Amino acid sequence: MLSESQREEVFSELIRDHKVGIGYATAEEIDKINILRASLLAMHRAVRNLKVSTGHLLVDGTFKVPNLGAFTQTTLIKGDLRAQPIGAASIVAKVTRDRYMQELAAQYPQYDFEKHKGYSTQAHKQKIVEFGPTDEHRKTFRGVREYIANSAQTTFSHRLNV
Repeated sequence: MLSESQREEVFSELIRDHKVGIGYATAEEIDKINILRASLLAMHRAVRNLKVSTGHLLVDGTFKVPNLGAFTQTTLIKGDLRAQPIGAASIVAKVTRDRYMQELAAQYPQYDFEKHKGYSTQAHKQKIVEFGPTDEHRKTFRGVREYIANSAQTTFSHRLNV
């Protein structure tokens, strides 16, 4: 619901004023274990990156984050609209992902990641048709998997670590 500049401003305040843990799952992990499990894995990594061993976790959705030991958890459907900590985490996730898309845009300028931010827009789909998917594309997702066979000659092997 915030503009990009508003998200950036709030992100800076959150990072400055609060303990923040960031976690992610790679495209390869998403393809291997599915988007739900990969999301829970990324949340697990984010909590571990907080460097705390206990606390209460609010989770957006219906599934608790597995294997968090001493952490208690409450799940909230539409949690980003119902709980400020989840809304704050959503902003951190969105800004972090958008920044990653900027890095990918520098690495793969022909894909225009800085414009569509990796979302499945018509322009992004056309770039996949034109150039084939990169290693950063989720190969099991519709709009990408159809072009895997056609893109063997345009496979990219570079991985960015964020």
